[in-house]
Amino acid sequence: MKFDLVTVPSHTIFCIRTTVPLTKIAPFLQPSYERLEQVLKDLNVESVAGRAYTYAISPDDIDIAAALVIAEKDRATVRKAIEKPQHDNPAGSADDLELVTFEEGPAARATHHGNYNTLGNSWDAFSQELDSQSVKVAAPAFEDYVDRGGENSSSAVTDLYWYLER
Repeated sequence: MKFDLVTVPSHTIFCIRTTVPLTKIAPFLQPSYERLEQVLKDLNVESVAGRAYTYAISPDDIDIAAALVIAEKDRATVRKAIEKPQHDNPAGSADDLELVTFEEGPAARATHHGNYNTLGNSWDAFSQELDSQSVKVAAPAFEDYVDRGGENSSSAVTDLYWYLER
């Protein structure tokens, strides 16, 4: 799979992170994004991008975060709101809300075209290509949902990023 080397700018994500079985990724992500979006809507804050971050993966499960990138100007507002107890653990999500800031850093980027159900194949091809070129990666990896592609996501465009070892 073709990739290019890029610099990911510093950014802050508003997220819910947990470990789930590989077969339960979608059932975790959907209610998590809905929850994150509702909190931002209540605060009158707009997200900059929707992403999923992968911190570790095994043959059975994945340490994953459903995330919305927020603007720097909104960090204090969101931080203050997520410390309030009314936002903890509604039905559908079991983990706490958190803010995580990433510094600018080098990454490899590839692009997936098509349904979200085939993202795993693109990640596998991306990983194999990086390995074949001896590119050393670091956690986390993330997906940036460039174009959600309508109701069935068949025309979705998703950029895949893997941070590089420094």
